[in-house]
Amino acid sequence: MQARKTNLADRVLTIDEAIDKVGDMHLYQLKMLFQFFAVFLFSSFVQMGFPVIFQPAKFECTEGEDCRE
Repeated sequence: MQARKTNLADRVLTIDEAIDKVGDMHLYQLKMLFQFFAVFLFSSFVQMGFPVIFQPAKFECTEGEDCRE
């Protein structure tokens, strides 16, 4: 009977083992950090911008009548 070779895909890694395997502060991690930051920044601007963007319009009429329409 042959001994079965264990493969990396055959076992579950812990978080520390996975970080050691992938490494840290390489191009992939920096790209993902930038992407997460960009998505967070965009979504926060969208959420915080809704009250500013969709304010009721303020009209100023020259004759002094009420111009809400």
